[in-house]
Amino acid sequence: MPRHWMGYNPELLEQVVSVAASVANYGIQQSWGVGMYANGAVPNSDQPIRVAPGRSPNQLVHILEALAAVTEFATSAIEYMIVRESPNLPWVATIVLVTGIVTEEIMIALLRLKEAGRRVVLISLDSEPVPPGLGALLTYHVPSNSPAFQKEDSLNTDATAAALGSLPASDTAELTLKPVNKRS
Repeated sequence: MPRHWMGYNPELLEQVVSVAASVANYGIQQSWGVGMYANGAVPNSDQPIRVAPGRSPNQLVHILEALAAVTEFATSAIEYMIVRESPNLPWVATIVLVTGIVTEEIMIALLRLKEAGRRVVLISLDSEPVPPGLGALLTYHVPSNSPAFQKEDSLNTDATAAALGSLPASDTAELTLKPVNKRS
């Protein structure tokens, strides 16, 4: 069973941060109060990485800065952080967990939050599908090997050069999210 202190995959970490940034950006575009918590510490500090939910015009900037501070060093297991921080969130908040690894402990923590009346969504980048048994918990599986995460050669990734026509433009990759389990 993987533990938060047992190493990391740099590409997977980058993908998790990218998905979290995309979710935050979407929430901001919808005019929702958006925040971000990570199970790490602010660099050169023992303070946790957190941006309380808000609708400030600079909220996305604060979230992206916090995401840029995320490193492979976890200060605690994510399931403990979620349970610890959830009482500080507005009751109407939807807790969205973006993770590269889904453990039994994470599933138990999310199910307990759901049973307590919280709205919870799991976005998994784990290579394996989300295990069954999450009941009414809304889950998405975006495997880290999906086309959206595939790196292309440098000739096809320079968007400016492609727009100017000096290099051929790459085909776009489309990502379709399908709910694994729908809320009841």
